[in-house]
This record gives sequence, structure tokens and C-alpha cells, in this order.
Amino acid sequence: MKTLGIIGCGTVATNYYLRVVTKHFNYKLVIVHDKEITRSKAAAQQYHATVGSLEDINQHCQHIIICTPPHTHDDILRRTISTGKIILCEKPFLLDYDEAVKIIKLANENDCEIFVGHLRRFFPQVAYAKKIVAHNILGKIKRIDIHEGTRFSYKSMSDYLVKDAMGGVLPDTGSHALDTMLYISGVQVPKKIKLVQTKTDKQEPSHEFSADFELLNNIPVHISLSRIKTLSNKITLTGEYATIDIPSGITSYLRLRKHHEEEIRILQPDVIEVGDIFEAFRLQVRTVFEQKNTSLLGAENFLPLTNLMDQLYQNLK
Repeated sequence: MKTLGIIGCGTVATNYYLRVVTKHFNYKLVIVHDKEITRSKAAAQQYHATVGSLEDINQHCQHIIICTPPHTHDDILRRTISTGKIILCEKPFLLDYDEAVKIIKLANENDCEIFVGHLRRFFPQVAYAKKIVAHNILGKIKRIDIHEGTRFSYKSMSDYLVKDAMGGVLPDTGSHALDTMLYISGVQVPKKIKLVQTKTDKQEPSHEFSADFELLNNIPVHISLSRIKTLSNKITLTGEYATIDIPSGITSYLRLRKHHEEEIRILQPDVIEVGDIFEAFRLQVRTVFEQKNTSLLGAENFLPLTNLMDQLYQNLK
């Protein structure tokens, strides 16, 4: 049987990963580690795990999940990459494109597999929208609009979301939204995007962010993110023949309007594999540690996203 180490015992680890892992997967040993020992002990007690150091995890665990704030990912990855390890790093992977390339190269040199936790790829409407785009129902993508916002109520166990420069709404919510957009649309990210404008409510970590930029083939993208006010919470892909709205939260429907019709169609997939957020986490863990599906969550797949995030984030400094 395999062994698992979880680094970072905040909300994502304790409310989701540990709950899913201990219920659905048969690990003979689960070691948890957090810089705040009280969080490690609380998680270990709740889920019958073992408190350990980073060195303990390196020594005893074949599988590792990194659930720490984004600014720690580079250092922790460098300290955990070794032969035979399978590492799942929570999003955002890294915000520095050059460092991401180096990390992936280091992992390949050490026969270590790195995956990135982008949970929305398992949402029913996301998988369905990707199929619709692949079947050319929209035609060529002409424009993309992203709006996601609500009054922030996430109960984080640390303060990085309000004090860390990488804790703003762009690295947090934006990494989800931008990955979903790229994953569904298949639009390519140029080495250097044409950035029209960016706007935030304050210095990082900001709670509101908006930008207008162009991807490959001059496809315009508008993105608006907020932790302060409610937005329409959808991604809109406008194509030659039709427009599709993909809701942000986990759901089983999307809206399609063909340009020559007035009617807005509500579409649902015939089969819905994911009914709630816990099922999505279970599928993510299975995809990484059992199936080792690098084509879906392998770190190299997220280099275009990292490149885009890097360029947008650097513009905020």
C-alpha cells in the first residue's frame, strides 16, 4: 500500500483532501505537516493521521499533496522532488514562468511526476463545454469574456489571502477562471500577450481585478474578478456561429445561443459524473495518484496558464 504526505493543513487540506483521501483511498500511512504545529495536530487528530516534518514526508511518502500558499510552492517543490515521487501541487502552480520551466525540468531529471490541482476541469459543465467547442459548434472563437465575483466568505485558516502579495484575487480566483477558459477554448497563449489595460482596487493582494488583453490570433479577452461584489459568474465564448455561457460554480448546464436564432438553449450532458465538490476532489486524487493522467493535470499542461498569469501579475507590481 502507498503512503501519502500532505504539506499545509489549511482549509483545502482539512476540509477536502484529507476528508476524501481517508474515506475513499487506502493509504497505510498519512503524514501531515504544517508550519503551525497546532494545525498539524488538529488535522492528524481529526483524520487519524501522523504529524511529521517535511523530511519525514520526503523519507516515507511516495505521494505528496502541497496545499500551502502560492509563494511557498517553488521552495517546497524543490525540497520534495526526488525519484519515484508523485506530487500534486494545489493551484496556482507557480506565478513565474521561467521558474515553472525549471521545476518541471528538475522533476523530469529526477523521474518525479508533478501534477497541478485545477479542480474545475472535472466540473460537468466544463467538460461538456470543451466537447461543444471541439465539435466546432461555435466555429472560430472571436471573443472571450470572464466575470467572476461574490462577497468573499471563504474561511481560510491563514491570512495570506489578505496579507501576501500572491494572495490577491488574480492568483486565487483568476487562476481557476483563466485555466477554465484556456482548457475549454483551446486558444493559445502567445509568448508575449498584447495587454491593453489592467485595473485593481489596491496594491496586491487586491480584491478586485480587471484586464483586457489579446491571445493568439488577436482574440480579445476581458476578465473581471471581485471579492467585494457579485458579478455574473460565467465565462462567455463568442464564436462565428454561436455564443456559449459556462457558469463558474459546479453545475450541470450551460447556455448556448446560435447567432441566427433568438432562443437561448439550456444544454445538459447525458451523463453527469460529478455531483458535488467532494466528488470532484475524489476524481482529482484518483486521476493523479491512481491513473497518473498527465494529459489532464500534468504540470507541463499549465505552462501556457503560468505564462499568462506571470504577464498579468507582473503588470500589477
